[in-house]
Amino acid sequence: MAASSDCYAIKDGDKRAHCLAVVKRDYGYCHRIKEGDKRNQCMAEVKGTRSNCYAIKGQDARKACLAMK
Repeated sequence: MAASSDCYAIKDGDKRAHCLAVVKRDYGYCHRIKEGDKRNQCMAEVKGTRSNCYAIKGQDARKACLAMK
């Protein structure tokens, strides 16, 4: 698993926010992600709940999210 210092080296803002959310287990970083489906995926992953999966518009991404847990 990456350390939070490794996340700050990531140039892409959305990927950096996702990395920080996962490493720090803080879904507040997910709110920085601009693309809605990725933001909801991040929230579901970090919170450990499936409720955010239902807000994902892409059918394949939604199914993958729901299959996580």
